[in-house]
Amino acid sequence: MKYDNIKPPCVDSPTDSKKYVNVEAVFLALTLCCGIDGRYHFRLPFRKGEWVYATNGVVLVRVPAWCAPWAIEQTHTPDPSDQAWDKALYFETPMAWPKFPKPKAEKCSACWEGSRKDIPPSVHEIADHELGNLMPCPSCGMLCAHEANDAVVLGAMVFNSAQVRRLASIGAEMFAPVKDDGKRPWLFTVEDLHMEGLVLPIATEAAYFKKENA
Repeated sequence: MKYDNIKPPCVDSPTDSKKYVNVEAVFLALTLCCGIDGRYHFRLPFRKGEWVYATNGVVLVRVPAWCAPWAIEQTHTPDPSDQAWDKALYFETPMAWPKFPKPKAEKCSACWEGSRKDIPPSVHEIADHELGNLMPCPSCGMLCAHEANDAVVLGAMVFNSAQVRRLASIGAEMFAPVKDDGKRPWLFTVEDLHMEGLVLPIATEAAYFKKENA
């Protein structure tokens, strides 16, 4: 039998063409884009059909299901397949990341809950220099990892720096929508992880700083 004239099958779905991926890196990147607030159904990546998604309400990311074989269907999760994934909606050239503002610490959970006066932080929580990547809570001084919301300008849009800094940290490239009016998401991709995602800007630069200066 000759195989010269046999054509490869058409790729109709993201699971038909499997390539190598570091599944541990995919796990970490998806988890980074999950929510940690009261929306419990967004706290884990979830599978819908042949895609695995993760979202925190601002960032939405997906990978082919074969990249995250551990992900399962979750209850009360939406089907994001109808979002603006079409790459024809975006410019082909990625936008370079700007210089990010210096991270500022958000208040720790105990201060947000108003319970810090009853449970003061220990001296180790305040002065543990081995935990050099953490920042002191502006209210009680306890070291924490939560970055406060700030603004960063990308193109003509303003984004939440705490949201997009995590995307830059995993090597994401950002693509502006062709119709960039501040109401449409930007597309980002992480090629090594077969990952693509959407992130919403806060507002246009002109509208944001007009509000800031008002």
